Amino acid sequence: MASKGLKRPKRYEVNFLPEHPEGQNGDSLETARQLLVKEMRKVNPSGTLIASKMDQTFSMRRHEIVDAKTAVKVLMERWPALFTERQVFAEFNRIATTDLQSNFYSAVDRYTPRFVTIFKSKKGSVGEKLDELMQQINTVVSPLGKLSEAKFLIKIVINYCGGRSARQT
Repeated sequence: MASKGLKRPKRYEVNFLPEHPEGQNGDSLETARQLLVKEMRKVNPSGTLIASKMDQTFSMRRHEIVDAKTAVKVLMERWPALFTERQVFAEFNRIATTDLQSNFYSAVDRYTPRFVTIFKSKKGSVGEKLDELMQQINTVVSPLGKLSEAKFLIKIVINYCGGRSARQT
C-alpha cells in the first residue's frame, strides 16, 4: 500500500524526481547552486552559465521542491534563476519534456478570436479601456509578429481581470 501524503508523478511528469547526475553529490551540487546565485546577482548574468548550472542542479532542486516541500519564498532566495521567463520554460521542459512556450502561445492563438469578441462586447469605462488597448494591438503590435501580439493580448487579459495596467510591464 502506498504511503499517505506521498506525491506521485503525473502522467506527463517524465523527470519527476531524478537521481543526481553521475559523479555529482549534494556538496558539488550545492557549490554549483551557490555559483548560480552569485551569477544572478550580476548586472549582466551569463545566460549560458545559468542554463548550464540549472541543468546540472535540476535533481537537487526537484528534491527540495518535492521531498522538502520548500516554501516559494525560500525557493526564490535559493534559486533566483528559476523565476526568470527563460528558466520557467526550461524547467517545464526538464520536468515534462514539452515545449511550454510554443504550446502556450499556440493556445493563445487558438483563443484570441474569442478574447477579441469578449473585449469588443464590453461597455462603460472597462470597454473604453479595452478598446484603447485593442487599437494598440492593431497599430503597434501586429507589425512586430505573432509572439508580440500574444504577449500584448496577455497584458490585456491581465488588465481585464483587474490586474496591473497593460502598460506597466
